[in-house]
Formats: sequence, C-alpha cells, structure tokens
Amino acid sequence: MFRTFFRRLNAEASTLASAAFFLAAAGVGSRLLGFFRNALLAGKFGAGDELDIYFAAFRIPDFVFSALFVGALSAGFIPVFTRIFHERKAEAWNLASDILNITVLGFLMLTVLFFVVAPQIVPFLFPGFAGDRSDLAVHLSRIMFLQPVFLGISAVLGGVLQSFNRFFVFSLSPIFYNFGIILGVLFLVPIFGVPGLAWGVVLGAVLHMAIQVPTAFSLGFRWKWIIDFTLAGLKRMFTLMVPRSLSLIVTQLNLLAITVIASTLEKGSVAIFALANDLQNFPIGVFAISFAVAAFPALARHLAAGNRKEFIESFGRAFREILFWLLPATALFLVLAPDIVQVALRYGKFETSSAALTTQTLFIFSLGLAAQGLIPLVIRAFFAMENTLVPFLTGLFATAVNVVLSLLFAKTFGVAGLAFAFILSSYLQLLFLLLILRLEFGRVGGKVMLQEGWKFLLGAILAAFFAFGARAVALEVFPAETVAARFIRLGVAGAVGGGAYLGMCLILKCEELSVLKFFRRNSRRAHAIRLLE
Repeated sequence: MFRTFFRRLNAEASTLASAAFFLAAAGVGSRLLGFFRNALLAGKFGAGDELDIYFAAFRIPDFVFSALFVGALSAGFIPVFTRIFHERKAEAWNLASDILNITVLGFLMLTVLFFVVAPQIVPFLFPGFAGDRSDLAVHLSRIMFLQPVFLGISAVLGGVLQSFNRFFVFSLSPIFYNFGIILGVLFLVPIFGVPGLAWGVVLGAVLHMAIQVPTAFSLGFRWKWIIDFTLAGLKRMFTLMVPRSLSLIVTQLNLLAITVIASTLEKGSVAIFALANDLQNFPIGVFAISFAVAAFPALARHLAAGNRKEFIESFGRAFREILFWLLPATALFLVLAPDIVQVALRYGKFETSSAALTTQTLFIFSLGLAAQGLIPLVIRAFFAMENTLVPFLTGLFATAVNVVLSLLFAKTFGVAGLAFAFILSSYLQLLFLLLILRLEFGRVGGKVMLQEGWKFLLGAILAAFFAFGARAVALEVFPAETVAARFIRLGVAGAVGGGAYLGMCLILKCEELSVLKFFRRNSRRAHAIRLLE
C-alpha cells in the first residue's frame, strides 16, 4: 500500500496540462494556506509596527536567497543537468551533488557573517525603524537568515524533480512551507512573541526541503561529501547563473527599495503593500507560474534537440494558457477587490482604514496581472536558450524605472503609488522581452496569440459586468458584515463572473478550454500539449 502511494506520488507528468494541473492544484492549496496565514497575522497584529517589522526583516534573507540562488539555479541547473543527463548520467548526478554542497557551504558562511553585521545593516536599510523597533528587526532577521540554508537544499532537489517532470511532489513544498509559518503563528508566537513568527518561517523552510528528499533519492540522486570543480557542467552552469544572479539582485533590490520607501510612509504601509501583493499573487502563482514552470523543461529539451518549431509552438500555447486565466482574473479582481480584502484579511485588529488602503493597492496591482504572469514564461524561454543576459538587462531597466516612479508616486499616492509604479515597470519589461524574443526567432506565434487573445478579452469584459451585477444583488440579499455573508457575496459574484467568462469562451470555441477537460477527467486522454518528444 505504501509503495503504491509512493509510486503515485512520484508519477511523471507527461503533458503540460498534467504538469500544470499538479502545480495549479498545489498552488491553490498553498495560496489558500497563505490567505489563512495572512488572516492570522492581520487578526493578531493588525497593520501596525509588528507586521511592518516582520515583513521588513523577512525581506533581507529573502533577498539573499532569491538574488543569489533560486532563480539563478533555475536558469543554469535544469538546462545543463538535462543536457548532461542525456549523455552521461553519472556526471549529471555528480553535478547535482556538487551544487548541493556549494549551496550549503555558501549559505552557512553568509548566515554567520550576517549574524555579526546585522546590527549595522538593518538600521541602514530601514531608517524608518528606530530604537526597540530596530532591535526587533535585527533579532527577527538573524533568526530568519537560517531559512536560505534549507531552501537552498530544497531548490537543488526541486531542480532535479523538475528535470524529471516530477511536478507533484515539487508543487507540495510551498504548502508545507506555509504550514510551518502557520504553526509558528498558532503555537510559537504565544510562547516567544513576535520572534515566534521568525521561527515559524525557519520551520516552514525545513518542511519545504524535507518533502522533496525521498523523491530525489528515488530518482537516483546521491549525496557525496566532495566537490569536483573539474566538472565541465559546473563551469557552464555558473556561467549561466552569474547574469541571472545579477538580474535577481536587481529585482530584489527593487523590492527592497519599495520596502524602504514604504517604511518611511504612514504606519502599516509595509504590511499593506506585502498583504496586497500576496493577494494579487494568487492567480499569478496558481496559473501563470504553474504553466511557466511546467513548460520550461520542455522548452529546454526542444532547443537542446534543435527543434525550434516545437519550441515556438510550446511557448505560444503556454503564453495563451496564461492569458486565458489571467485576463478574467484581472476583471474579477477589479470588481471584487473590496470583497477579497474583507474575506482574506478583515479580522481582529485589522482596522477598516487598513482594509481600505489594502483594497486600493490591490485594485491597482490587478491591472498588472497579465504582465506579471507572462514575464516568468518569457524569461524561461530565454533560459532555455541558455541566455541569461537579456533578462538581466530588461530587469535592470524595469527596476530603474520602478524605483524612480515609486519615489515620485509615493509622495502623492502613498502605498498605492508603489503598486502603480510596480505594474508600469512590469509592462515595460514584458514589452522589451517580447521584442527581443521576436528578433531572435522571427516569429513566436503572435498571430495566433492575437486571434485567441481578443476572445479572452471579450470574455473578461463580460465577466466583469456579470460579477458587478451579481455583487450588487448579493449585497442586497446578504447585507450583514458577518464572515459568512462576506464569503457568500464573494463566492456568488465570483462564480457568476467566472461562469460568464467560460460561457463566452465556449461560444467562441477557445482552444484553451481543452485544459479544463484534463482537469475534469484527470487522465491522459485529455487533449493537451505534449511535454515529451
């Protein structure tokens, strides 16, 4: 029985639909846990000093991990590991072990270094915090700097799992991560106070890693205590990682700059920006990231085999699938932003004024869902070409624009101005990435994208009108401000709007509806995009 369960747990995803299904289903679970986590945080602390300090302190280890490793690994490890594995399996496994050892040693040294210099770095980064607030930020950031060690190991193992299309277990890791943080809020905060949040983050990172260990070893991964610097793949991987690391450093500096600016605004601005950002990341994480991650190994394999036509077809299909989901999400978020915030955050100490600011920020964020969702896919297309320079340069430009606009808009519009600057820079980055990709390939299926895209747009507009009407009716029928009434209003309006969108797509015969057949049947008979050659 256990063997059967383990075998099914580690089943290979053979189509883009199946891979995206695993990722999307787990993404929904993770995001729902994330909503519960944020509801606990908002209810217990409100949008005040404690949450501001927590989110600001979290930004430092997150910056180090994201900028120096996680995206750089995806840019370099999967294409290089996949290519070498097809030719020399033993060398590929040695490469994976080497990367794991380098990761652990590197982050352990950074952790020790940060523990020493944290009292100097934190006040410099967040001048808006002073006295006890600064001391607490130092303490929290020191604890949470343990997180990158475990997430680094998890990222290497996750790269192995993605290379073999084992997306199910890989997709479970964020669920366990959020579960660890929730345990911290429920059980560690009553014991340790706010530092219990930080220990919950560390616990989440340990669980994020642990869930992937058995599958990685079942595929053939074996840890060796030595590092072989003579491996050719190691050099190639670091060659690809350096530009991507620079790109991510720029991106993380961008988020860090936003946090710094927000810390100088009214109390609660850091928390409001972070909470609104988490809410708008729900459709991005569930749909866009799922398809981008699922498509990446196939894109890398197509180019490794010299199949440019198949590369363009796979890219175009994933592009359209992302738009298919994010355009109606944009419409529904624009109409239902107040209800989403009420349901997700309006508990305990989270005041009405904080909810209003979060709603305003989420509304603006929603306008950029399409750009933010498509950028990960387009960037992975360049990674598949083993080109990390273009994402770096476009990211550098977008970050510069974002920081300048953030400084300008924050003075007038406060935290909502930070969101507006963020989405404008995202659209600029997407535009430049697509233009350069077209120059590289000549054609990337733009005609088909436009032919299908107008159908999605028409359906999204219809969804917005239906959701608006349903929301008005629901407010009349369920006017109370109870938790149940809020859930009912949001559920009714969302279901009516979503149903209108799917109905229009059925009338217009959108090809992307085929993925819903897979979701319904959950079988290989679905009409889906092939991942395997």
